[in-house]
Amino acid sequence: MSHARIAVAIVAIPLFFTAAVSSIVVFHQIVDAVNQRLPQDQQFDPLWWYWPKTRRLMKEYRRLYPEGALNLRFRFLVAAGVVPLFALAWAIGFLHL
Repeated sequence: MSHARIAVAIVAIPLFFTAAVSSIVVFHQIVDAVNQRLPQDQQFDPLWWYWPKTRRLMKEYRRLYPEGALNLRFRFLVAAGVVPLFALAWAIGFLHL
């Protein structure tokens, strides 16, 4: 492995984890914000997330907070995590460009 790939990996790992943890924090802020406005029987359980449940949450967030910025921040952080993930995949040889 070349020095450039090692340097990319060293930079990409903390960037990826920072974006991942930040996106999880923002996601739970969205859950808390939506649950504050929903009746008790319609609130989202903060555990066991899967794609349809996440879509329902984001739909509710957009309905309840049409000007809310958390959804955009969450999407940005997910995208910001994908970039270092691909850089890391290239650095360790999974991605041949």
